[in-house]
Amino acid sequence: MGALREYRFWQRSFRVDVPTATHDFVSAGANPRQLADALKAEAERQNFIVPRRAMPIAATIERLGALVGDPGITALGALAAADALRDQGRYPDALREYDRAGALYLSVMDDVGWARTRLGSVSTRAYTVDLGPALDEAERARTILRRHKLWIRLARLESAIGNVLRELGRMDEALQAYARAIEAAARVLDRTDRELVGAELYINEAITYHRLDDYPRAEQLLHAAADIFRNHDRPGGVALAEGNLARALAARGHTSRALALAGEVRRVMLSLGRTSHAAIFGQVAVDCLLELNRPSDAVVRDGPGQDSAPARRGARATRALRRGRH
Repeated sequence: MGALREYRFWQRSFRVDVPTATHDFVSAGANPRQLADALKAEAERQNFIVPRRAMPIAATIERLGALVGDPGITALGALAAADALRDQGRYPDALREYDRAGALYLSVMDDVGWARTRLGSVSTRAYTVDLGPALDEAERARTILRRHKLWIRLARLESAIGNVLRELGRMDEALQAYARAIEAAARVLDRTDRELVGAELYINEAITYHRLDDYPRAEQLLHAAADIFRNHDRPGGVALAEGNLARALAARGHTSRALALAGEVRRVMLSLGRTSHAAIFGQVAVDCLLELNRPSDAVVRDGPGQDSAPARRGARATRALRRGRH
């Protein structure tokens, strides 16, 4: 009873900046699980806008879990933090949080929760040189998600599997994984969710076609993804698609166009707090400047104005991902 009274007191004093719908949960006296789910949904929304804003929301979910003594809610907070860290380019930190969330879910025998953490972990490992147990864990997670008919998560998991296979050089298998992802996405009932997850898949599939030197197909998919994200007011998604489009343009010799697009994408990514992606696509701009025989401009662009820590993270990500993005 003490924990419940403390939770109700905390609930009345709730001050996290979240939409009206979440405040309605609070004022209506929603149970802790409902409140945690509402907060997680808001954290996911923020990840598409400015990922660092999701961090205090994730901490709030964890605090709620501690107050009511529910490890499942605490795990949800750790999962939200891991997603936000991944979208900020903090990949080792994200992997640690996914593992912590997974252990918490297993402590309460929640296999679906565990599978959600493996989706995030596999997606994140595609950014690193340490692919580890990604494929083995993904197989188990796939079985769980399919059994529960969680089509959005299954689509994202299959896409993440494709990304790992791509990084291993197994391109045909990667394309097969993306085909399975598209099949799962087609089963999503909500049109907005179906379109957004489809746009994510287009980007990942496009990178594989880029690796196969099929630039027209890659560009077609990236234009489609950018249009979908733009229609749904998702600037991060638009920038991600256009950043990869800049890569494709550069590969085809359209260096000036690629430079202009990569520079704009870098500015957008910085404004969204996605410093790792800003560095990755900033490198595309630097490569274009060197190709145009403008080395002094390249030095200025990569110079003292950059925050050194994010730049170092971005440089590591660039080396690992020069060939593509998850």
